Amino acid sequence: MRIGINGFGRIGRVVARVLFQRRLNVVHINDPSGNSSLVAHALRTDSVYGGVAAEVTAASATEVVVTSPLVNWRVLVTSAQEAAALDWQCDAIVDASSAPGKAISWRTRTGTQRVVLAGHDPDADDTVVLGATTMPRRGSLWAASTCDAVAIAPLLNQIDQQAGVTRVFATIVHPALSYQRILDLWPPALAVQNIALSRSVLNNIIPHETSVSTALSAVLPSLAGRVSAMSFRVPTDSVCMAAVTIVCREEMEPSTLLSGMGSAGTQISLHDFIAVSRDFVGSSHSVIVITPLTAQIDRYTLRVVLAYDNEWGYASRLADLLVL
Repeated sequence: MRIGINGFGRIGRVVARVLFQRRLNVVHINDPSGNSSLVAHALRTDSVYGGVAAEVTAASATEVVVTSPLVNWRVLVTSAQEAAALDWQCDAIVDASSAPGKAISWRTRTGTQRVVLAGHDPDADDTVVLGATTMPRRGSLWAASTCDAVAIAPLLNQIDQQAGVTRVFATIVHPALSYQRILDLWPPALAVQNIALSRSVLNNIIPHETSVSTALSAVLPSLAGRVSAMSFRVPTDSVCMAAVTIVCREEMEPSTLLSGMGSAGTQISLHDFIAVSRDFVGSSHSVIVITPLTAQIDRYTLRVVLAYDNEWGYASRLADLLVL
């Protein structure tokens, strides 16, 4: 299978590492700010996950070669602003860019390959979150939703099936993202509506509205209007943790809840001792439930504490969607 990656920022780079571990063939990387030397360097090293265990070289201005016992990649590197206009010659493409209106742009492509969009995009053919949406889905242009929704949706789907969810209140502690400021300055273009994002990410806890409620509505329509969430950005580089209070229609004990999650595969994992965020770096699960912190507030209300690697776990689900 031949795979292309558009956008080689944080998610695009981690997707490449996931595909490397799975021995899948990346043949094309497009990034408007990149060239083959920069792409090779980004594959060779990473401050969170390390590099790939391979020889990585920029063979020419437009080609990166990755050689290892796992893969032998010859990757075409382009820097087109309009990714959909490229001749990708791939079986599937992941768009990990932050380009506005990218779903509409991809509709102009001449190829028929599957395109998986990182992020929530209402203009996609469908939004697919494994563990929460039913397969098969519509079309070949899929949105993969957000990292928060990919983590929380399988959990809420399990609880909704067991006891019926009436209300959800989530507080998410989220690592810093690349567009945030390291020193106080004007708000970044991606976040002009939140003046708090103009403050230094190095030494602040920054409140930030999250789009998880909107994203969840596209995945689990039955929960539309029932989810309230707030996010706080903190000075860490990976892994979210969240406390989620869930009000159920029927009585639900934590032991019953947890026993129903044991067979959820890569979507939900149970962790049986109290851990910190760094313990989950590189986890491929969509969400990890920290079982000792799961508690029954009253007969109908549960508190669930969870963790998820917002880069590696999310990139793993993008890779899953590419090969479905």
